[in-house]
Amino acid sequence: MFNERLLRSYIVLKGLNYAKIAEKLGIHEATLGHKIRDGGTFTRAEIFKIKTVLGLSIEEMVNIFF
Repeated sequence: MFNERLLRSYIVLKGLNYAKIAEKLGIHEATLGHKIRDGGTFTRAEIFKIKTVLGLSIEEMVNIFF
């Protein structure tokens, strides 16, 4: 189950915002916001890009997305 609050927390902790994350993912900021806010589905590639951009461990990634 996707943990929206945890993902938002990591974004803030890393000093990033939706615009910067969306740019790295190659998607529009509104699309990212929709995926986070409305429980949209992230592709595996997007999950691993988010992991890389936020510098998450495997455990942190699993806690957010699975």
